[in-house]
This record gives sequence, structure tokens and C-alpha cells, in this order.
Amino acid sequence: GGGGGGGYRVGYRAPRAPRRLERRAISEPSSSKSSSEVFVEEEMSRRAQNAADAATETPEEAVAALEEDVARLDARRLALTTDLDAAYDACFGGVTVEFEIVVDEIAAADADDAEAEEKPPKPSTSKTTTTRTFDVMDEETFRAIGADDPAVVTALIDVAKSDAERWLTFQRDAHRHKLQRDRVVAELAAARAEL
Repeated sequence: GGGGGGGYRVGYRAPRAPRRLERRAISEPSSSKSSSEVFVEEEMSRRAQNAADAATETPEEAVAALEEDVARLDARRLALTTDLDAAYDACFGGVTVEFEIVVDEIAAADADDAEAEEKPPKPSTSKTTTTRTFDVMDEETFRAIGADDPAVVTALIDVAKSDAERWLTFQRDAHRHKLQRDRVVAELAAARAEL
């Protein structure tokens, strides 16, 4: 069987041990865990414990445990909202913005002409530049400003983006806190539904 290629393999020796070490190093699990992994493991452990406890609980104990879960989740939701508000304040608090307001008006001269000629008045627009300072900012205020005056939010975002580090920190922190809060709110709704 191996006579034809014997001359070719003379002197060839594959470095097998280093390959095995490399494979082992790649397949070994990481020794460090992210905070998300730790949270998930703790939550799974807590749920497993709750399931085991539920098997031996009286109905009164089960209700008390659910009420305790609701209180814990609500406190966590409030803490995450506070963290989210702090992220908004760190990015947008103390910021002064300048923006244009476009106002549609009917010029007085056009209105007089329209009455005389019985034609509809011609609308005109004017632009006014204004400034606004936000000493403190939170998520709810930011959302309300966005609904009432999108130009102000655009100006706030432009100012924040001018400081790349501040903008990226805001995006990272706000995204993380919002996702965590959304997850807690879903768990809270489920716990309240069980009550």
C-alpha cells in the first residue's frame, strides 16, 4: 500500500503537538464572563430555585413570593430608568442649542389685496433663529421635546455628535439601559399577570 509515495515522505515530520495545543486553546471556554452572562446565569438559577420552592409552597407563600418578585423587578425598573436619565443628562444636560423656526404666515399686504380682489391670500414663511438651554435632561423630557419640536432634538443631537466620545458613550449607555429596562418591564408584566 505505501510503496509509491515512500520516497516523498522521507524526512517529513508533521508538528503534531503544537497543532493539538492550538486546537485545545481555541476550544477551551473563556474564563471571564460578561455582566450579561452573569446576569443570565443568576436569573436562571433564581428561576430554578423558585420552581423548586414553588413545588413545596402553600398558595399564600406563592403569592408572597410573586409580590416579592414584583417589588424587586419594579425597583430594578426604576433604577434602570434613573440610569437612563443620567445618560441623557450626561449627553444633553447643560447644552445650549441654536435652531431655526420656520413659521407659515399670511402677510398683511397679501391679506388686504385678497380682500379687495377676492382671491385667497398667499402664504409666506419666515425663519427665526432662537437659542434654548437645557440645564437638565432626562428621557421623558427628550421624548416630549422630540414630539413638540423636532428641530430642537436635531440641534441637540448635532451638538452631542460634535463630541464623539460623549455621543458614543451616550449611545452605548442608553442602549444598554433601555434594553435591560425593556427586559425587566416584560418580566414585571409577566409577574403581575401571575398574581
